[in-house]
Amino acid sequence: MDSTTIFSYAAIYFLWGGAYLAIRCLVQEFPPLWVAGTRYALATICLVVLLALRGLPPPTLRQFINAAWTGIVLLAIAYGSLFWAAKDLPSWLVAVLMSTTFFWTYVGETLVLRLYPFRVRILPPLVTGLIAVPFLVSGGSRRFGGSITAVLAVLFCAICWSIGSLAAKRIRMPADPVQTAAIQLGTSAFVLLFVSRLLGEWNGQLVVARFFALKPLLAMGFLVLGASVVAMIAFHWLLARQPVSLLATAAYVNPLVAMLLGMAIAHERASLTQLLGGVGVLVSISVIWSFEMPSVAALRLELRRH
Repeated sequence: MDSTTIFSYAAIYFLWGGAYLAIRCLVQEFPPLWVAGTRYALATICLVVLLALRGLPPPTLRQFINAAWTGIVLLAIAYGSLFWAAKDLPSWLVAVLMSTTFFWTYVGETLVLRLYPFRVRILPPLVTGLIAVPFLVSGGSRRFGGSITAVLAVLFCAICWSIGSLAAKRIRMPADPVQTAAIQLGTSAFVLLFVSRLLGEWNGQLVVARFFALKPLLAMGFLVLGASVVAMIAFHWLLARQPVSLLATAAYVNPLVAMLLGMAIAHERASLTQLLGGVGVLVSISVIWSFEMPSVAALRLELRRH
């Protein structure tokens, strides 16, 4: 595996894992859809500047439309739901619930789209990872204070993210990942801010002056530059070169990153049960990688021969 691939996986693993705590910090102070829309709008500005400096040719109309609607599914609908749910759920619990993305993605990739054959030997590590996830939740606190609606909203986000990721593999997208990320972030920002306005989030709930305190600025800076700009470019670079199911392993690592950051920054505690759950998640990921990577490489070699 080359260094660019390693760096890209590290970006979606750790930057997206840390995003949950940053989201939690912001939605406690500001309306959730406004936070999401502002994050994506600022990230779009950064990417547009980068694109202007590079002088790339514009995408075709079809590529633009495909990037726009997949961005709305991935970011406006899916992560809009997550931002809303983060008001009522701890950051690490949101990340744990998002780990089900791997299950929906692998099933969709193998059984629905049939991009790769479903392998029975994947079932044990896949089930092990899913079984280990609830152990991450247990023992941290007796009551997390969230509603079933918030939990369902995060699960809805996981399903939408899987659908959007799989769709992006089957349609013509801009050749450059920066262009794709800019279009997706920009259209999602417009939709989220528009809906935020319609829902009245700007009326009495939004005190922009509070946004310029140190904590909100650090959280938004991390979300914009790290979790949106760098991680989204890395995600689309990997999406063009790796199976979606392997990208979805980020949803397994993200809860561990969120938990560690919660312990270090928000002074959350982890029980022995949670640590055992984390070990189970990491073992399942390593086994899936060892099973999937050789078979995917062989399949690509076979496709090149034809």
